Amino acid sequence: MEADIFVFNILNGFTGNWFLLDFFFFFCAKILPYLLILPFLYLLLKDHRKYAFYVGEIFFAAFFVRYALCEAIRHISPRERPLNALEDVNVIIPFTTENASLPSGHVAFFFALSTVAFMRNKKAGSALFFFSFLIALSRVAAGVHWPSDVVIGALVGLASGFIVFKLSQKICKKRSGQTEK
Repeated sequence: MEADIFVFNILNGFTGNWFLLDFFFFFCAKILPYLLILPFLYLLLKDHRKYAFYVGEIFFAAFFVRYALCEAIRHISPRERPLNALEDVNVIIPFTTENASLPSGHVAFFFALSTVAFMRNKKAGSALFFFSFLIALSRVAAGVHWPSDVVIGALVGLASGFIVFKLSQKICKKRSGQTEK
């Protein structure tokens, strides 16, 4: 916990001093997540028959990790958010403190999404991982998560995305009549 507090204080200490940096963290924590969903909606509009499975696979992994795994972990191991546990936290995004912080649902969601995208398209997946990292960093700087919350969220998201991708590969092989060797 001491390492969490130390790293949290460094990152959160960057906020509240410079408007542009605060805006950057606010943008990455609150607006960027919505923007990262838009390319997948575009793919569905462009050619839903071609991209429906791909987009469905990505969003299944992301929503499963966020609304099933993260909530189960939070129920088993509730953890207070830094804005509730520490004094003088710079909170730069509107936030309610009713739910637990471990793991970060936003980070888990976007790392799962990035993992499946990466398995399908290395270039797009790499870009998504970069933006997911910015979201993770910004959630800590914004004062709503501990560093370990976002690390665990990222790991849970990576694992979930990988498992969903591998399962969908098996399903596709069975549907097409291929057998594994």
